[in-house]
Amino acid sequence: MPATDARPKLLIIDDDRELCSMLAEYLSPEGFAAQTAGTGPLGLEHLAREAPDLVVLDVMLPELSGFEVLRRIRTTSRVPVIMLTGCQPAARRDRGGGSGIAGPAGGKMEPEELPMDFIQPTSWADALSA
Repeated sequence: MPATDARPKLLIIDDDRELCSMLAEYLSPEGFAAQTAGTGPLGLEHLAREAPDLVVLDVMLPELSGFEVLRRIRTTSRVPVIMLTGCQPAARRDRGGGSGIAGPAGGKMEPEELPMDFIQPTSWADALSA
């Protein structure tokens, strides 16, 4: 019987391939098995096939905005979502209010800027109950 990967599954939905690659490389040593999708529809297809433990979602996606992708995710899932956005904090709160965003992160960022305390599985239940 093949061994299963027990690591938490991370889905990165972002059209910036370099950023996806950096995030996957950075978060692998933190214990994540990362998958990427370059568009909202591809990300939603992935979500329909395999439920991730955490989603990192870009707001400025081609085809479907990150907010529309999040709205569609929320019709079937309560998975924690970290939104990547270049917007100012007040704008992030206004557009994402009530959508179940687990944590926002500013636009062009370095992987180490992700809120690593949030990325620990023990904090996900707190984010979902908020």
